[in-house]
Amino acid sequence: KGRGCQGGHPGRAIMDMKDCDVVIYQAGTDPCRRDPLGGQLSLVQLGERESRVFNDLKNVAWNLAGGYSEFTDRIHLTTLNTAYRSNK
Repeated sequence: KGRGCQGGHPGRAIMDMKDCDVVIYQAGTDPCRRDPLGGQLSLVQLGERESRVFNDLKNVAWNLAGGYSEFTDRIHLTTLNTAYRSNK
């Protein structure tokens, strides 16, 4: 069953997917407040999002996705480091 945030609260969407056998996660940077085309989450909140995805969910298939901020590389490094630490 396909589920996702769809503009809702990301923490709630993550909890809704806890029982999924597989989660396909596109780790985008567009939600960063500093992204000119995005803008809901702070850098700290994006890091928390990554921690919740990789630590709370099982079997996460993921990829890095765009963004237009000067912080895109920093956000991608956070995603990579968090995934590595969680062994996913």
